[in-house]
Amino acid sequence: MDEYIKGFMDENDISFYEFFENHKLKILSKNKEYNDLKSKKRKIYDKYPEIMHLIEDSVPMTFDVEKVQAFDELQTICSMMDKIEVKEAYKLGAKESYIYMQYMDMLKI
Repeated sequence: MDEYIKGFMDENDISFYEFFENHKLKILSKNKEYNDLKSKKRKIYDKYPEIMHLIEDSVPMTFDVEKVQAFDELQTICSMMDKIEVKEAYKLGAKESYIYMQYMDMLKI
C-alpha cells in the first residue's frame, strides 16, 4: 500500500514526464483493451511498413485503397489508445492531488 500512495512529490529526482511514463507503463501494461489495441497497431505496422515510415519519418508516399483503409484503422486505434492514456492521466492527477492535500494536512474537516 505504501508504494501505491507514493506520489510525484516523493519522487522529485525525476521529471514529471518520466514519472508519468513509468506510471503509464505500469498501469497500461495490465490493461487488456490497451494491449489489444497496441497489438493491432503493431500488426498494421508489420503488414504496411510504409505507413510507419509516413508517420515516423514524414516520407510522402502514394497509397492504394487497402493502405488507405489500414491508415484509417490505425488512426482510429491511436485515438482509442490516446483516450485510455488520458483517463489514466486524469486518475493519476486525482491521486496526486489527494496525496498533496493529505501531505499539506488539508483533508481535516
